[in-house]
Amino acid sequence: MGMVPHPVRARCHGAAKAALVPLLLGALPAAADTWPERKCAIFAEAWASAAPDTGPAAPSPGFRAPVEAFLARACADPRDACPTTAADLALADMLALIVVQEGMSTTFLPFACPQGDTAP
Repeated sequence: MGMVPHPVRARCHGAAKAALVPLLLGALPAAADTWPERKCAIFAEAWASAAPDTGPAAPSPGFRAPVEAFLARACADPRDACPTTAADLALADMLALIVVQEGMSTTFLPFACPQGDTAP
């Protein structure tokens, strides 16, 4: 008689693991007391997990610095992180999808470019 793998010990790979993350995050108790605090915590977690420190997908220093300053201010204005590279724009798009999936509006995000500047 062969051993049957324990369902909790079963390993998840690739898309299966990615599909479990929102389910697991939704099951966690909210650490924040107010909706603005919760939104900031959600965005901070999304940023920490989605923004690599190095490599071709890493955000530019000019994009990373204002996002991290926004987080350091507990997600208070100004919202002045302008995506200027393809990697910045891809990350901004991913973060926008995450916050919408979490029930937030994209107006919460710290992304804004000066008048006349455009992302790639």
